[in-house]
Amino acid sequence: MQPQADHPCGAAIRVLRHCHTTYHGACALALLFAATPLPAADGLQLSTGFDYNRGKYGGDSPIEVAATVIQGRFERGPYVWQVTLPYLVLHGPGTLVGGGDSLEIVPAAGTQRHREAGFGDVVVSMNYAAFYDAQSGFALDVGGRIKLPTADSDRGLGTGKSDLALRLQAIRTWDRTSWMLGVGYQWTGRPSGTDYRNVGQASLAADHRLNEDTSLGAIVDFRQSVQPSQPGQRELTLYLAHRLSRQWKIQTYVYGGASQSSPDIGFGSMLSVQF
Repeated sequence: MQPQADHPCGAAIRVLRHCHTTYHGACALALLFAATPLPAADGLQLSTGFDYNRGKYGGDSPIEVAATVIQGRFERGPYVWQVTLPYLVLHGPGTLVGGGDSLEIVPAAGTQRHREAGFGDVVVSMNYAAFYDAQSGFALDVGGRIKLPTADSDRGLGTGKSDLALRLQAIRTWDRTSWMLGVGYQWTGRPSGTDYRNVGQASLAADHRLNEDTSLGAIVDFRQSVQPSQPGQRELTLYLAHRLSRQWKIQTYVYGGASQSSPDIGFGSMLSVQF
């Protein structure tokens, strides 16, 4: 059962239920419904924005990744379909592995930095609202994601292999604050000569509505590294979302990691329009 638009926690439920269908660990990108209850969730949403992150990711040399993101999402009843295409600029000795909320940068040997640019992997996802109770504000969702190997693997913009991921998340709302706990598993494509492994991931998110137009939130992500010898990723994202009008929304965010597999710092912004 879908959350209704006239129920006070309906918008917050929709905010958190899509926070892991987006590009990179910046799942805050999808929290664009955080500002006010929507008149109707069904329909098409188009978004564009940028993301930047920097770190050594367990290597010897700094690696920077900048992404311009184009995203389309269509919602009908309990189903949400989403397609994301990034244009990437990679500066440093490394390879981008995974996609969506499980993007990881695997450093290459040596310290020589080089610059590569081009379109990244297309990520297609689907989310199903399996259960929702309006009285308690509790929701349970299941979803899946596939990464299509459209990026140039010779330039380090992808692996040239597909990845598949499944996810389960529970959401609970109290007054103006909603909490989300999610767990997932990714089957990682293994290019020849690599020992990449399948990985598990978990996250905890909170969204708090300051007023009818603005909300802020935080997401903590834990993910195993696709590299067996590396520690898992641990990242914190903070975001601020604001509704500009009935159709337009904007969001800015910043994130950082607490392990050598995570970025030292990252930030970005996203603009979205609902049709």
